[in-house]
Amino acid sequence: MSSIIEKRRTSWRHNKGRWTDEEKKIFLEALLVHGRGRWKLISRTLTTRTLVQIKSHAQKIIERMDAGHDVFTVLNKSQKDIPAIVKEKKRLNRPRSIDIKTARILLSLMQSPYIDRNTQLY
Repeated sequence: MSSIIEKRRTSWRHNKGRWTDEEKKIFLEALLVHGRGRWKLISRTLTTRTLVQIKSHAQKIIERMDAGHDVFTVLNKSQKDIPAIVKEKKRLNRPRSIDIKTARILLSLMQSPYIDRNTQLY
């Protein structure tokens, strides 16, 4: 039974410390394919690092990109070859969160007979 547990531990082992050159290349290639903000998909490609490690590494890489550094020279690609999904920040179309008091006011307005229920309030 201990051998099964030991196999699980070793099969899910992730690297610690500095990123190898190979991991950096795999990360950058996955970033090109999946785009900025798609860290779970990138973590499926780069299995030697945890999701948290990938997010942390991505934060550093994106800071360098935003500062004007050409981070893709490792892949022999220039900045003009990089697709827009890598350069642009992903924007989510989520409604903004509201506090409970505002939610109660909106709810009471929606239940009012004087308001059209098909009208969007935000």
